[in-house]
Amino acid sequence: MTTEILKSSNLPQMSISAFVDMELELLAGAVRKKIPVSTLPSVYLQGPMGVGKSQGVQQLAERLEAETGKRVTLTDIRLLLFSPVDLRGIPTVNAERTASQWLIPDIFRLDPSGDVINIIFLDELSSCTPAVQAAAYQIVLDHRIGEHTLPANTYVIAAGNRLIDKSVVYKMPKALANRLTHFEITADADEWCDWAVRSGIDHRVTGFIRFKNDMLMAAEDSADELAFPTPRSWAMVSNYLNALGGDEEKAYSYICGCVGTGAALLFSSYCKVYAFLPNIRDIFSGKPVTLKKKTPDIYHALTGSMIAYVREHRTSFGEIETSLVFADRFLPSDFTAYLIHGYLTIDEELAAAVRQMQAFKDIIRKKGSALNGFV
Repeated sequence: MTTEILKSSNLPQMSISAFVDMELELLAGAVRKKIPVSTLPSVYLQGPMGVGKSQGVQQLAERLEAETGKRVTLTDIRLLLFSPVDLRGIPTVNAERTASQWLIPDIFRLDPSGDVINIIFLDELSSCTPAVQAAAYQIVLDHRIGEHTLPANTYVIAAGNRLIDKSVVYKMPKALANRLTHFEITADADEWCDWAVRSGIDHRVTGFIRFKNDMLMAAEDSADELAFPTPRSWAMVSNYLNALGGDEEKAYSYICGCVGTGAALLFSSYCKVYAFLPNIRDIFSGKPVTLKKKTPDIYHALTGSMIAYVREHRTSFGEIETSLVFADRFLPSDFTAYLIHGYLTIDEELAAAVRQMQAFKDIIRKKGSALNGFV
């Protein structure tokens, strides 16, 4: 571990999902207690590129709206695309032509209503020029745009990359840093795979990441390469696979362009294990099947395929219980846990139904200690 990485260890480190859960509790609690969210300090998320900071803030806005019943407006400002004038506004003369006044930019015309929560998200704060940073600091520190004060129902979140991420980053002044609450966002393979299942990411990508957790985020080891694995680039791989009908060979050059040739070769090799899988439909219909190979990569591919089959086909509850009987008989306990966890992740209705199935109860009774913490 380098000295630079050690320097950031005094910050609380967490996955983006953990951050969203924590912020949801804070903001929803403030709303219930009628505490203006503008009185809460602004937070700053730092973390490697592609780790999901932007998507996390979007999830926070959606969940906060559902939790509070208020309309949540998210103003997503990518600071690299802005000039100081865009943030500060422009001066004009007053009606009496005796003094100048600043016109507030249209993006900051926020609804002050008590039925609304405004979230301003200043992304790429650490990468924009000092002049733009200076204009953004007033928003972060004082909740002001020039001479205009932001409404009391406005909460500010900022984000940026770290100095160690080999990206264009300006060191944050200590005076500014001391006025922010800092969190370092890290990649978590299990949480990303849960998101991937719900979002329809190609099951081969999800299975590969479960098989090789360290390949989810390899940006820190990428030196000067332009293509490297991140949660964002694996989602891009899935998009190419979907567009090309799932043909991994046709998509191979695109995959290389997203995650680099080294990761693409590993992913391509992993995809070859699918040739050894039984017919997934036969598992759900209860037909006899055999596993030609019994290795971890096979089990990862099989469980990922079964989860994807349920998600894509909305299989009947009877067929799902049949697949649990198969898992109980043929899968090791840890992969049975992966499978059940995947089913429970798809949606709440399915999760409730699975928990009532006799096959589920039998698995918990026989393998409960091995599944503890994952199911």
